[in-house]
Amino acid sequence: MTKKENKPQQQTAGGHRCSMQSAPPHPNMEFIHGDFNFYEASRECYNLGGQLAVLSNPVAITILKELITYEPLTGDVWIGLYGNGAHLTWQNMFENVVYTDWKPGHTVPNSDANVSTAVDMIDGTWVSKTKSTRLPHALCQCKLLQVNVLRLVKRYFEMEFLYRDIVKILQMNHAISISLRQVKRYLKEMNLARRKDYSNIRSVFNFVHTQVTSYGPAHGYRWMYQKCKRHGFKIKETTLASCLTQLIQMGYILEPGED
Repeated sequence: MTKKENKPQQQTAGGHRCSMQSAPPHPNMEFIHGDFNFYEASRECYNLGGQLAVLSNPVAITILKELITYEPLTGDVWIGLYGNGAHLTWQNMFENVVYTDWKPGHTVPNSDANVSTAVDMIDGTWVSKTKSTRLPHALCQCKLLQVNVLRLVKRYFEMEFLYRDIVKILQMNHAISISLRQVKRYLKEMNLARRKDYSNIRSVFNFVHTQVTSYGPAHGYRWMYQKCKRHGFKIKETTLASCLTQLIQMGYILEPGED
């Protein structure tokens, strides 16, 4: 079988929804075609059951460059990288960009530039664009990546929760049974976390991760704030608002959370 016969199946924005089958080690990626700014491209991918592509490793970059050799492109292609030159993050992940593939000779945006990123139609390397730029293509990946809640909770909430608040949040779901021994262990771990020692924090936030991700990538945080407010937890609404604002800026459609 020739390489051309192995061409991945593509969808247009008006085509079928992305397959939600189990994700392979690298996400299935599909081009959509139209006339999009960054927000519109993000919403089109969302409506297809996916998100703008995350190309955070060499394998994903290689797949993209193979796709480009088959796809008739008339311009550059939106991907899911957003932010500014100092703090670029992949959409829905809130992680620092480690692996990069900037177009040779293309300068990375300065620290004040509020930009999103596309890939060059010829070689697939990254180029910076303003969010309002209209491009004829976007690259979607079929499976939504869950927000890295562990990282987000550390980043936004680590100093806002009291020890007992974390325990109460874990107990809100009746399916979770927490023994006194577990509570004592979590309190001890949270005490370490308050002293900026993250070595034992993961098991605590894994429970929070399970609860929040079950409500989706965006409105899980609204749900968490509603719970915290109802139970009098000491968490600042502005902290949650900051997170939600970033999600909106990245093109997510926020929906009412479930209780």
